Amino acid sequence: MRVIAKRNTESEKRPGSIAVEMLIILPVFLVILLGFVELTMLVIVEERLAAASYQGARVASQGGSTTDVETAVHHSLGPGSVSTYLNDIIYTPTVLATANSGDEITVRLEIEAKRVIPDLLRFIGYSISNQILVAQTVMRKE
Repeated sequence: MRVIAKRNTESEKRPGSIAVEMLIILPVFLVILLGFVELTMLVIVEERLAAASYQGARVASQGGSTTDVETAVHHSLGPGSVSTYLNDIIYTPTVLATANSGDEITVRLEIEAKRVIPDLLRFIGYSISNQILVAQTVMRKE
């Protein structure tokens, strides 16, 4: 009678192969995950700025003052870092009371991205620290 030797499977031959594979895959997965998080936060802030710009332009086109426009913008942005760190609200024309019916009124909002979005990917060389997020709406005065 012959004894048949048990063959080693692949995992028994290389018990550390799973750890090596994890060392290769985990950083790639982490970069992709952090990229999705940062991109999602960026899109959310841009959408909030666009909505606030629209509300400000709507108030300005209906004859509101600069104070009314600023109130509408801050109310639309709500409490939080986006409203707090808003750099500029730029109006065209600079004095809204001088606009005649049918004139274009522009409301432009600017904010530094680093103030409202964490810089999650700077360790791989991609940084948002010097980007400015802008939203602009143009309407005609009624």
